Amino acid sequence: NRERSVVPMRKILMLLCVACLILSLTVSASAAALSFSDAYLAQNSDEMAMLVDLGLISGYQDGTIGPRQSISRQEIAKLCSQISGELTTAASCPFTDVGADSWARPYIADCYAKGIISGSSDGLFRPNDEVTAQELAKMLLVCIGMEDSGFTGANWAERVNATAASLGIYDGYYSMPTKTLTRDDACLLIYNALQCNAVADYDETGAPVYHLDDLLRPQTLLEYRFGVTRYEQMVVANECADLSVPDGRLEPGLTKIEHHRAFQVSTGLDMIGRYVVIYAINDEVVGVPTRSTSEVYYTLSSGAEFDALLPRAGFTVDGSTQYYINYNLSNQQTVQNLTDHCEITVIDHTADGVIDMVLATSYSGYRYEEVADNLAPSMTGTTAAVNGMAVTAAEYAPTDLVYAAWIGGSYYLEQSK
Repeated sequence: NRERSVVPMRKILMLLCVACLILSLTVSASAAALSFSDAYLAQNSDEMAMLVDLGLISGYQDGTIGPRQSISRQEIAKLCSQISGELTTAASCPFTDVGADSWARPYIADCYAKGIISGSSDGLFRPNDEVTAQELAKMLLVCIGMEDSGFTGANWAERVNATAASLGIYDGYYSMPTKTLTRDDACLLIYNALQCNAVADYDETGAPVYHLDDLLRPQTLLEYRFGVTRYEQMVVANECADLSVPDGRLEPGLTKIEHHRAFQVSTGLDMIGRYVVIYAINDEVVGVPTRSTSEVYYTLSSGAEFDALLPRAGFTVDGSTQYYINYNLSNQQTVQNLTDHCEITVIDHTADGVIDMVLATSYSGYRYEEVADNLAPSMTGTTAAVNGMAVTAAEYAPTDLVYAAWIGGSYYLEQSK
């Protein structure tokens, strides 16, 4: 786990070289957000959870959602029809292999009318055929509002792939565009397309004109079609800790971000102090909160490493930098004095070279029996400690020496004995 690992000084400069990679990643929430028995198989569980909450996809009668199963052309037609707006009820379906009693016929006809799909020269749609990434990307580009005529002809795939890559539709997808998609990968591409600005028209120069919100800002397809509001702010409190109240925390299932009231959604201790992206409809969260991609962060193992990081990595601190130890307000000198059994995460929220927040966790030694009754709820079995590494609470004898941090009214164990 990159964020939770201890970083020796000899690796700091190497980490700087991969900062651009860090910026391109978000940390996926647990597949537990999806109530399907095979959700753990999904690599894109956050994206899938969003589409489930929007009503775009659902599971099967046996309680699975089939993330590794292939997705068919008729299933994609339904998804694209829903994404592209109101159903064209009077649309005709010209395909001879789509029966009048087919559940997918209205969606296929709608997509055909909107230019999202086309059939083959033999008049067939082949509704049960699999779909490649570039085929789905072409459909999604039209759903965004781009002219379908730009993606036809002999070189349609090259133009589709170049445009989709430039808009971020392929972000996180590392297979060939010609590969057939699983339901999991289809969710990723659709989620990415929903983040693209919705095109309303083109001006006389051929430049896109976007749908705008009340503040005259371009709306994403997600905002325009589904009325979703995007929040990108720092988590200041949740059920694990509260940065504004010493040893405080919120009620279970609540997460509060800066400049907004609490949302009814659970987040972990590792989200406190971090910028997150939350999508909501009328303040009801859809999908799961995800880490912002605008941050740069490093995790260190002592105050001395923190001191060395600043000049060597080009970071600075100023009067606005906030310091916390065990999520309680502290100061720079106290953090710098930390030595053994500590973990210090420095966060630059906006990647401007100024450290915005320093979150230190300091562990003290106890006999296990002293902390056993007050372990955080997530620590009462084989779970993750505060630093994200697996710890089995049951493996300790009552008199064993353990190192634990008191956070939000509970103890969290260090990663190892």
